[in-house]
Amino acid sequence: MTVAILSSIITDMDKTWLYYLSLLFFIVLILVLGLWLIRDKKEGV
Repeated sequence: MTVAILSSIITDMDKTWLYYLSLLFFIVLILVLGLWLIRDKKEGV
């Protein structure tokens, strides 16, 4: 019983961790892309 509960908690934690990791990756990607576009516009002017 305890093993089943523990394994389900670990699985949920793993999914949550994966979700936050992908979310963080997209935030960083958007920030880098935004900064690169701003830098590109400044160089263009």
